[in-house]
Amino acid sequence: MCGDENDSRRCLLAVHFDYIKSVHSNICTSKKRWMDADSNQAYAKTRVSTNQHPLCAVCEMDVDPARSPKSEYQHHTFYFCMDAHKKLFDAGPARFVT
Repeated sequence: MCGDENDSRRCLLAVHFDYIKSVHSNICTSKKRWMDADSNQAYAKTRVSTNQHPLCAVCEMDVDPARSPKSEYQHHTFYFCMDAHKKLFDAGPARFVT
């Protein structure tokens, strides 16, 4: 298949690169379908965060208010599934509040 050690490395890199391109293509295609409300009824309607069932203000993931990062905005408490989403929200909360 491959000759000397350098050829083997080139073959391995070529195979790895083809694999990465394939995975990237599949992810991009899947993401488009996942975000299409018509193709996935689980995402056809926006989930609503309540005091009894809080959701991340950025991605709508379920959160535990006792352990989740939180921010105050317009006299409301918003919870987040991770610190990165809190930072994103804090940088521009109006984008996430309707």
